[in-house]
Amino acid sequence: FFFPETMPSFESNTSTDAGAGRRRPYPSTNTAASIVSALTIAYILISTSFQPDNTIRRKLQAADDGQPQPQQIAPAAGIPLEVKSSKQDRSQPPGDCRVLQGLPPTQNIAPVFAASYPGSGAKMSWNLISGLTGVQTGDDWLLNGVQWNQAVTVKTHFPHAEGNQELANMAQYGVLKQTFPRVMIILRHPMHAIPGYHNFLYEVEQGLAGHSTRAPISVWNQWRDAHFQEEMNRWIQHAAYWADNYGSPEGGRSPDGAVLERLVVTYEGLVSDKDGPANALAVANFLDATEGVSAISGPRLVKCIWEKVIKYKGQGPPEAGARDLESKRSGSSFRPYTLKQYDYMIESMEALVASHPDDQQLRPILESYIGWAKLERVARDESIAANKAAADANGAAAAVQ
Repeated sequence: FFFPETMPSFESNTSTDAGAGRRRPYPSTNTAASIVSALTIAYILISTSFQPDNTIRRKLQAADDGQPQPQQIAPAAGIPLEVKSSKQDRSQPPGDCRVLQGLPPTQNIAPVFAASYPGSGAKMSWNLISGLTGVQTGDDWLLNGVQWNQAVTVKTHFPHAEGNQELANMAQYGVLKQTFPRVMIILRHPMHAIPGYHNFLYEVEQGLAGHSTRAPISVWNQWRDAHFQEEMNRWIQHAAYWADNYGSPEGGRSPDGAVLERLVVTYEGLVSDKDGPANALAVANFLDATEGVSAISGPRLVKCIWEKVIKYKGQGPPEAGARDLESKRSGSSFRPYTLKQYDYMIESMEALVASHPDDQQLRPILESYIGWAKLERVARDESIAANKAAADANGAAAAVQ
């Protein structure tokens, strides 16, 4: 290729002034022809072989390094699997099901973003997606070595700091949606997603295996008071970014209504005994619309695969994959918030609803999250009052003695 002298670079440039951490603006071009040439070449490079800068020492990469790759759940006995391409045996045994292997596709595909705030079950969804489609998954940092156009979905935490910030460059130059035309947003209530992210940071800091240990309550409380507002803002920004950039508010469709650009699912829905199979079916149908992907779509088979992947029904969890599919962290899961923090959480989600009043995918989920947080706040308030009353009673008893 001939690269114009003014072609934008995809290197991560940060400044050291008050705007540290933000990308420097790209140099301006002198002519319209140079602009067109630069954008054309950028799109070719990105859509075919764009490589993020993996030399950056990221906490996420440090945590993933050394972790065993999740093992594929064994299929039903007697049914051989091919391991060289996604042309695997898709026949299903009567009354049972087999979880497909995540293998390379038979053609380049336009991947779907699997976008989530950290701590929202991204790895769990990876295994379900592969099991339903038979195609491998990837991530925005290429940590598992899968090229984007060879993955059915690409996991990203962008615009959170844990996500690949080069995606902002792609959006700026108009190639993000051309490379990733659709998105599946995975939400988890911030009451639990933020502690999940903190547990991950704690494991990295302590050199522990991923999904193995919850931080002590005292460590959580200290980190929470220092970072809660920032992370709550990031949770809101993440949900708003993907809702604003993909699909119409009326149902997540493209402007002409022809394509469903956006699907919103929840971690709680995916793991729910009651609603999990229906959520898995929605995921399968959404991914089946990707050219080159053929997802299992029969309700009975989807439910069976969901039971095996999410609930390990009929077989034990794979030794290496168990911690990825469903967190088995040791330690107390109790993660308290102060009353003021509950208030900020509720007000932040209410503001997001107010800014997306017609969003038929996002609004119902947020409203349920708001109600949930209000109930937890009442319970916390009552607990604080009960503890105070008990302390006062003990103090009075001690004074009498």
